[in-house]
Amino acid sequence: MIGSLFIIVVVLTFLEWRRRSAMATGEGYGTSLVNEPEYIESAHLPNPVLAIAPLILVGVANFALTKWIPTWYGANYTVRPEVLPGVHAPVTTAVKTVVAIWAVEGALLLGIVLVLLTAFHA
Repeated sequence: MIGSLFIIVVVLTFLEWRRRSAMATGEGYGTSLVNEPEYIESAHLPNPVLAIAPLILVGVANFALTKWIPTWYGANYTVRPEVLPGVHAPVTTAVKTVVAIWAVEGALLLGIVLVLLTAFHA
């Protein structure tokens, strides 16, 4: 309680100080605004569905990859010794122990690719 009260007092004091300094330089609301951004015409904005498309893709891809990865790799995945320097025996991993991590990583990569493909759309 003491910490939260301290934070509230400090934050409100800071906000009041910033409000007063902004008012002193002529910033604020009213008819004579200073340093306001230009109005953006809403006709040139991308579709709002584009904002949630990566989230939906990550969810669907995570679900799909969780089902598909075990069918692609089987019960175990083995890395040969020549792939890993310094290892003299094959390394075997049970796929069921890592399928969730692999699915999340794959889904996030797909979401990132979608963002990169659509982010520079004019």
